[in-house]
Amino acid sequence: MKSIVFLCLLMIAALTAFSAAQGQQDQPKKTSHHRYKLIDLGTLGGPSDVLQTEPITQMLNEAGIVVFASETNAPDPFAPDCFEGPGCLQLHAVESNGSKLIRLPEVRGGVNSFAAQVNQFGVAVGASQDGTLDTTTNFPRQVPVIWVDHVPVDLGGLGGMQGVGNGVNDFGLATGVALTKTLDPFANDFSQAFLLAPGTTSAHAFLWNGSMHDLGTLGGPDSMAWFVNDLGQVAGNSYTGSTVTNFWFNPDTGNPTMAPFLWDRGQLINLGSLGGHMGQVVALNNLGQVTGFSTLSDDSTIHPFFWSQGTLTDLGTLGGPFAFPLWMNPVGNVVGFSSTTADFGGHAFLWLRGKMIDLGVLGDDPCSVPLGINLRNQIVGASTDCFEGETAVLWENGQPPIDLNTLVPEGSPLFLHEADSVNDRGEIVGIGLTPEGNTHVFELIPKDSLSGDDNVPRISKRPKIASQAHPRMSAYPNKQNPWDFVRGIHSKAAHRGEPVRKCETPCPEAPNR
Repeated sequence: MKSIVFLCLLMIAALTAFSAAQGQQDQPKKTSHHRYKLIDLGTLGGPSDVLQTEPITQMLNEAGIVVFASETNAPDPFAPDCFEGPGCLQLHAVESNGSKLIRLPEVRGGVNSFAAQVNQFGVAVGASQDGTLDTTTNFPRQVPVIWVDHVPVDLGGLGGMQGVGNGVNDFGLATGVALTKTLDPFANDFSQAFLLAPGTTSAHAFLWNGSMHDLGTLGGPDSMAWFVNDLGQVAGNSYTGSTVTNFWFNPDTGNPTMAPFLWDRGQLINLGSLGGHMGQVVALNNLGQVTGFSTLSDDSTIHPFFWSQGTLTDLGTLGGPFAFPLWMNPVGNVVGFSSTTADFGGHAFLWLRGKMIDLGVLGDDPCSVPLGINLRNQIVGASTDCFEGETAVLWENGQPPIDLNTLVPEGSPLFLHEADSVNDRGEIVGIGLTPEGNTHVFELIPKDSLSGDDNVPRISKRPKIASQAHPRMSAYPNKQNPWDFVRGIHSKAAHRGEPVRKCETPCPEAPNR
């Protein structure tokens, strides 16, 4: 345990950063926070729930509707090619308004499904199995879907056998990624990363407006899309060629250059890089602003970027070699994780008005990770020991993080493990742990009264996560190891947290290069 002096220094440092614009530092003040009603959204009879968290999406809308996926206690009939991971239980898309858990049905013949995002009118987007097998890999097939009034709509495909819906805007336009018919030597790496299924053919980003439209690529074989905003702009990632330049997805054979893109009125725009050969999108807002990350010139480290109106800005770090954005609010304020000058760990940051602000950590934790930010700059996330020990936290009003477990009634049934999203009403959604270590999605509803953070019963012991549960993140690396951090997000936090899948029949080998 760090000394009281060290804890005080952390508080002073955080307060100094937020009061710098005033030209002076005030004495640290007590903070008042809302107390919250805690709702355990439960499961469909299985042990755990799973949130879409790679990347973070709009899983919570302004009406308080949450979409995610929940386990049953029935085994997956496609085992060992399971949809949701080590538990190999059936997983179904669900919606909740805080009072009732509603199952979103699969397309006809489907067994498993997942809801990734919800728009302000309650239309959800995700993927559903259709009960058939991909004939090129003998792996269960999934199709991109939206749910309108809880009814699934199959969005179709681009000629291949797999597809996933990732984003939907308030006008019902949907985007994602689907396989084509074109053989591709890089297909399996790309498909494993963005469709979580083996593949032998190229993947392309799509836009659906009642019919499927192929958005093409930036010159390489593969592309995918994460987001579509209310202007109809689409943001995603694309290979720019077929020459190996980096070893992001495949450390043995390598991959082509990947760049972030914005599709706008029929044009696919390469957003550029910070000098390296790997860049990806993390968030898009309704102003057409994009945040993401890019490698630097030697491809040995990554920095977050902010793109707006043709200008790409390097957001820098908190003094360490790498940083990574995780979400952006409607006016372009970015939150993320950055290494510091310390030898281990890293801190949450807020990029606001051109300045990166260190948000600090809870107690003597070496790591903190922000996962959501709303229009009022309320930030939610986790403070962690940099491994599996996480505590859900809230940053607001320029103050240090507060443990959300201290703002819910004493004796609550869940330990609040991490907070993943906060809407503009201040409602919070995240992952809680049961006493057995299983993961349940929770929703926090602010109460009218405020309460100081003194004399609030504190949960001091973090439960251990059950081996079959799927928390959003489980490891944060040494500051010298940015690739493990970002690859960890892809492998541990992507869609459903399942292990890397392999083709039952041999996938095509990449050509000698």
